[in-house]
Formats: sequence, structure tokens, C-alpha cells
Amino acid sequence: MEDFIIGSEDDVAPAVNGAAYIFSGTDNSLIRTLISPALETGNDFGGTVAGLGDLNGDDHSEVLVGASSEDGGATNAFIRTLISPFAQASGHFGGAVTGLGDLNNDGRSDLLIGADDEDRGGIDGAGAAYVFISTPCTFSQPRIYWSEATPNPDRIAHAELDGSDIQSAVNNLKPALIALDANNQMLYWTDPTKSLVQRAPIGA
Repeated sequence: MEDFIIGSEDDVAPAVNGAAYIFSGTDNSLIRTLISPALETGNDFGGTVAGLGDLNGDDHSEVLVGASSEDGGATNAFIRTLISPFAQASGHFGGAVTGLGDLNNDGRSDLLIGADDEDRGGIDGAGAAYVFISTPCTFSQPRIYWSEATPNPDRIAHAELDGSDIQSAVNNLKPALIALDANNQMLYWTDPTKSLVQRAPIGA
């Protein structure tokens, strides 16, 4: 049996902000205890957890731990802390986390993080979900891509993982779905008004 992780967002020991515990799948012994690097009281660290597979190419699986009530909302790890590009009070980024397997066939697992109460598209509490591709490209120069209709004309935009440096990737379209090919540095999207799939180089 594989090792497994259990979160405890209300745990007061060893910290006052919740914890996550990794147990051996062989004998159920405790292997490691994780606490949030932020050490923020009541941040719900451990409220959501997921096993991810190998993110950084070291042949060891990583884990993802959500802290949806941390200032800005975050998923804290010793590899990287991820923050919503649209961080909002009570947005609950990290309220849902999961591994997605290897989406782009680069040998590394990718991940999805939900923010179930973020305001998006002019709708209060519409919620959002963000896919993070854990390739050397996106982790050494981390960017997140999304499609939007407001407040700008329909476009695909991108930003740093902390929400800074927002830029347009493609303007004046109505994207329904987007996908990234990190290996070949290409951005793909569907445009239902034209009944076709289009593409452009990332960063073009």
C-alpha cells in the first residue's frame, strides 16, 4: 500500500493553525508532520490535501496542502507556495486541491486548486479553478493563464502566481477552453464563434 496523507485543519498541536500528517502505507506509522510556513492562526491549513506524484523530477512524490483561510488563500509546501492570481478576502483559494496526473506528457504531475468563493466574471462568489503545470518552464518562470470577458474585452490573460504583472496573451476573441503546451511553448484555445481551435506561441 502506498503512503498517504491526512489533513487536520483544526489541530492545535504542533501548531495553532492546523496540520497535515503523512503515514506509512506499510505499517501506518507517522512519517512526517507538516505545518504551514505562515504560522497564521485559523488559516485552515490541512483542510484539503492531495498526493501529487513527482512535481520536480526527483523521483519522489510530493503533496499539496490547502490553507483556504490564510490571508489571500494559499497552498503551502516546501517547494512552492501558490497564491490565487485574483486573491480575495474569503475567496477560499485552496478550498479544493487535487493532483491531475501528467497533463502535458513531460513526466511531471500537474495540479488543480479551487477557489470556490472568488468573484469572477462580475458574479459574486462565482468561484474559480486554476490548473498549474509543474514543468521547469512554469516553475522557474511561473505564470498562470485564464480566459475572461470582463473587465476587458474578451481575451486570454496571464500573470505571475501572486497576481502581479497581468498581461494579455490574445485579445478580441471569445475563448471557451484554453490549454498550454509547455514543452513546445504554445497556447491553444477554442473559439465557438468560429468553430475552430487556434494557437499562438506563449509570450507572443
